[in-house]
Amino acid sequence: MVVNPRHAALYICLGMTTIFSVHGRQIERVDTFKRKDILLPHSPGGTSVTPLNFTFTYPEADAASRATASRRKLPLVLLLNGASVEGFWYRRVIGDLASKGFVIASTDYYRPIPSGSPFKPRPGCHPGEYVDVSARLINTLYAFVHTASRHASRETDFLHLADTDELLLLSHSLGGSVAFSVLTGKCEGDAKSGGSCEGYEPVLNSRGKDVVIGTAVFEGYLAGPSFTPKEMTLRDGTFALFLAGQYNTATKKAFVGTQKQGACASYVSFHNMTHFGMNDFVAPSDETHQVTPCAQSTGTDDPEFTTDKATQTAGVDLIADIIDTAMRIRESGSRKSGSRLQDLLSESRVLESAVNIDCLSDLTGLTAS
Repeated sequence: MVVNPRHAALYICLGMTTIFSVHGRQIERVDTFKRKDILLPHSPGGTSVTPLNFTFTYPEADAASRATASRRKLPLVLLLNGASVEGFWYRRVIGDLASKGFVIASTDYYRPIPSGSPFKPRPGCHPGEYVDVSARLINTLYAFVHTASRHASRETDFLHLADTDELLLLSHSLGGSVAFSVLTGKCEGDAKSGGSCEGYEPVLNSRGKDVVIGTAVFEGYLAGPSFTPKEMTLRDGTFALFLAGQYNTATKKAFVGTQKQGACASYVSFHNMTHFGMNDFVAPSDETHQVTPCAQSTGTDDPEFTTDKATQTAGVDLIADIIDTAMRIRESGSRKSGSRLQDLLSESRVLESAVNIDCLSDLTGLTAS
């Protein structure tokens, strides 16, 4: 299938300075990244083709130069959304990562709500549809990457900023379940056009190894009966960075079970975060629950939880900082990055942490096998 790299629908250049105050401390961040929308053909199970808009967020030239001056290129990143959480609500964490040198792909994959599902869209949301996620999106993304590599174009030259031989899955909730279906091999051999795999096939890089290197996941895992987290065995050479808000104890159980199976797993939880702590959204003052507009509340969060824009933004920025620093450790095994990560984990916003710096360092220079 040939993808036309010229199908670029939207191009936005951002260079915004954001100033906010948290606990009396003024913080300034300069966001230096660009976004480009490209329509790609998605073929679930290799059957009919559905056009999907992918948004690529990447560093502008100066930020890219600073990010790559002292290290090799960073892995390409694919966002795997939470159920019915539009990509719009991940813009802060994506922009943060792009400003640090990452190239991130995201899409809103709308699918019909299954018959008999208790899920009911709220007013103003897509009637009869919800934002879903699928492992097959990896194949759709890499069909584009491989086509773009053979047909050089100014419209796709941003891909050269990333190491496309490696893919990090940035996942949330349902997206985390899909990420672990890939990392545990659950999706291999699942040729059904429905479900969360949709005929996913592992993508091999130029060295003949799987491109997927791991996941940074906010409150997502594979679950058994009653949503009890499973003990997950990840492929050799991969890792999982589990992230969670203050109410979700199941994420810690998923981390402990995964670590028990010998995987390179780490865990960080945060104060003042719900299941939607990775998102930009802050509930209006007349609502009593922190839930993105088209998603469903969870049974674990406090229904009376409220927050404000500065607190939510600072939490998202901290998540991006932790992900970036963990990737620097994986990439170079740098003691300086290890010290930086320890500083981040000592911030008052962090509730609990168990980060395996040694195993991340051991992955330096490796790609999943």
